[in-house]
Amino acid sequence: MVTAVAEDPEYIPYSDYATQLSPYLNEFGSESIYALTFEDLVDNMEKEVGGIFKWLGLDVLDKFPSEHGVWNKTPSTIQRFKGKGGLQRFRSSGLWSLMSPLIPDSIKQSIKSSIAENVEKETPRELLKYLRPIILPKIESLENMLQRDFNQWKVSCDDQDS
Repeated sequence: MVTAVAEDPEYIPYSDYATQLSPYLNEFGSESIYALTFEDLVDNMEKEVGGIFKWLGLDVLDKFPSEHGVWNKTPSTIQRFKGKGGLQRFRSSGLWSLMSPLIPDSIKQSIKSSIAENVEKETPRELLKYLRPIILPKIESLENMLQRDFNQWKVSCDDQDS
């Protein structure tokens, strides 16, 4: 996984929020940007939604709906494709779309089980060790830009080192 992240120039920029926000802050100013982390929203949804309402100039809800469940949580076990993904790429191809209706479900299930395996969802330790020196300065840059702490992200990195 470290190799994939290191070799693909798309991965790390998605986590560089300072670089992503900078043009918007320059163009529209900090008063026009409301920055919210997913972690803050999950930890205290009522407070954070109230903050958004206030920022938008709307009346804050007197009573927040008590029923706000989680609908899209990633399961603790996920499917990972084996090998270099050739069969998965074929399974996503136009040719497979044409062939698939002609193939019995039992054979499709057998193919699926041969190209995928269920694994525990976790970020590999070696990947975190690789990313930590790259991501921490980006977090610090974001903190300086927005004048707020993102300690929950730093703790996540620290927790993995122990």
